Parts: sequence; C-alpha cells; structure tokens
Amino acid sequence: MTGAELEREVSQLKTQLEHKTMSGRSLAEVCYKAQTDMKTIQEELDRRQEELSTLRDRLAQMETELEVAIEELVRVKTEREQGRTEMKDLQQQLSEMHDELDQAKNTTQADGTEKQLLLKRNKLLLKVSTDKQLLLKVSTEKQLLLTVSTDKQAPN
Repeated sequence: MTGAELEREVSQLKTQLEHKTMSGRSLAEVCYKAQTDMKTIQEELDRRQEELSTLRDRLAQMETELEVAIEELVRVKTEREQGRTEMKDLQQQLSEMHDELDQAKNTTQADGTEKQLLLKRNKLLLKVSTDKQLLLKVSTEKQLLLTVSTDKQAPN
C-alpha cells in the first residue's frame, strides 16, 4: 500500500469513527429522553392512582352517609305514621267524648249534680285530649323541620 492509499484509508476510518460517535451520541440522547419520559409517565400514573384511591374513599364515605340518611328518613317516616295513627285515635276519642257530652246534656234521668260532675269530667277529658293533639302536632312538625334541616346540611 502506498502512502496515499493509507491516508485515504485513515480518512475513511476517521469518517466512519465520526459517524459512529455521532450515532452513539444520538442513541444516548434518545435513551436519556426515553428514560425521562418514562419517569414523567410513572409520576403521572402515581398521581392518578392516588387520586383514584382518594375518590374511592370519598365514595365509600358518601355511601355510608347516604345509608345513615336513608335510615333516618325511614325512622322519621315511621314516627310520622305513628303520629298520624295517634292523631286519628285522639280524634276518635274526642268525637266519642263529644257524643257523651251531648248525651249527658240531653239526659233527663240524671240529677243536676251528676250532670254537672259528668260535664266537668268530659270537659276535662276534652281538654286533655286537645292538649295531646296539640303536643303530637308540635312534635311531628319539629321532627319534620329537623329532617328538612338535616337534608339541607347534607353535602351534595
């Protein structure tokens, strides 16, 4: 081989070395970028998994609160129905007392003292019955207000 051929071969080898060096740098840059992208994606995945866990916990808490609210509504509904039944019973008793009172007024067989005692008794029973109705109504309205106020305070 001559000197010129050797120089040409050396020049070719230098060019090949430069290409390989450039190619190696490009590969290193691509690898670094891939690692950086992978780290970013992993961080995003971790954030999303934490967010999902938080949402699941919140959902479980809301389901529990909903169950409690439903139980409370069922309880209040039952109490309201009981109150209505008691109210009907009291109205029936009141009606019967009115009938007795009317009978007592119209009875001619009883003497004046017995009539007066019966009238006083019936008036007293009527007052007690009316007081019970009023207390029951107030209690029912209070329960209804508490239920409405609790429902308004519940988070959406």
